[in-house]
Amino acid sequence: MVHMVFGHADRVRRDFQGETWVYGEEGDVNALIFRFSRNDNGDDFNRYDLERYPGFRSPWEAMVSSWRRGKVRNR
Repeated sequence: MVHMVFGHADRVRRDFQGETWVYGEEGDVNALIFRFSRNDNGDDFNRYDLERYPGFRSPWEAMVSSWRRGKVRNR
């Protein structure tokens, strides 16, 4: 869903424990950073869980509202 609403991340970092998606310039206070932790429970080795932070709520709601109106993020 993050990909559908925000589009391709500007930068993706991967490590053994998961992935980090960065929207905007790293270090910028307006950048959004989503961290996905690898969840190796069961047979699905491609399962990731989004680490949720309260600070994501406002930008998330704004982007979902725009997405519902047919507006997508411009690069």
